[in-house]
Amino acid sequence: MDSFVFVDYHANQLGWWSPYIGLVATRATVTSNQQAIVNDTGGIISSKIDTYSVTANGQTNTLSQWAQVTADVDDAYELQWGLKGTVAGLTGGIGFYNDGNVTQFTVQSDRFAIIDPRNDQVKSVFTTIVNDPVLPDGVYIDTAFIKAAIIQELVAGDVNADTVTAGISITSPNINGGSFVGSSYTALAGSYKFDVVPGSSIPLWFGLAAQSRTISNAKFALQNNGNITARGINIYDNSNNLILAANGNINGAYVNNLSVGTLDIQGNAVTVPVYIETASVLTNGGWTTILDQTITQDIASTIFASFDILTERVGDVSGVYDTIDLKLEMYEGTTTVVRTILFEQLGADQEAGVIARHLHSISGGAYIDATNYRLKITGRSRNASTQPYRFSAKGFSTSAKR
Repeated sequence: MDSFVFVDYHANQLGWWSPYIGLVATRATVTSNQQAIVNDTGGIISSKIDTYSVTANGQTNTLSQWAQVTADVDDAYELQWGLKGTVAGLTGGIGFYNDGNVTQFTVQSDRFAIIDPRNDQVKSVFTTIVNDPVLPDGVYIDTAFIKAAIIQELVAGDVNADTVTAGISITSPNINGGSFVGSSYTALAGSYKFDVVPGSSIPLWFGLAAQSRTISNAKFALQNNGNITARGINIYDNSNNLILAANGNINGAYVNNLSVGTLDIQGNAVTVPVYIETASVLTNGGWTTILDQTITQDIASTIFASFDILTERVGDVSGVYDTIDLKLEMYEGTTTVVRTILFEQLGADQEAGVIARHLHSISGGAYIDATNYRLKITGRSRNASTQPYRFSAKGFSTSAKR
């Protein structure tokens, strides 16, 4: 058993009872213990403990302050100082510890406050909340100015910052601001995705999120060469009047008041007459081809042809009255005749021996179920070869497409 040598020891206690009106079993005590101990194994302790206590109505409230310095044979040193108080079961205090390797200052308090030396006002720096029915446990600071902070997880109601830099990502249901600067931007809503990637071949892309980011999959896209891909378009003027409407395939469109300098329509894709004019040909009794023309159209349609045939008798040695025949043939493609119209016994002259010129109008229509059709006009003189004629044609053909 170790023996102890008391180098210095002092203890005293003061206490008294009071018949203070309204208090039951009141008592106040002051206890002070100080000791300095060296044992025979080399341990040294120097300590002092002061305790202040009052008891009233069965409740004891205390305030204790202690200081202690120790050393052992292994040259381990420690010093402690502390102040602790308990009122109505609530305990708080401060403490300082130093073992030669680390120092520690500890505060046990609901709030930490400072006093303004100019006006003696108390200002709470931070508050500790534990087991609150509304607020989560933690330390709460009303206002703080921090030059640099490393925070693993930040939960905040409002963040006011000049610059926010995120190493990986920023997630928020709403981001409000005057401008957005970045190398790319993606917005997802339901099954759709909107992409902005200025440095790519498709800077602007909108479509289904499950599909790849290509022109063929885009509902709307802007390419870096300026080309725009869209599935349909409606354009309105400032009075909200529709001036251009086109469906997804652009195979039908409405344009209000279109002005075009030069119109070049591929494949005669709308109702535009095709004008045809031939040189004159000579006939001596048999059928002679005056016009033979193949015309392209985009879809099956009803076509219409109208021509003026100029006839001119070249010579007359018979001295008899003469007539001519004209024939209009319409082909589906180039070989299948779908309609033949014969114009017979048209007057060519009114008096034998007179060189005469006459203009004869012929026309006809047919449904052509093909992407091209052929028009053929032939003519003949009904009398002998002694009365030759020249024929020429001028007119147009129209596809009745809508």
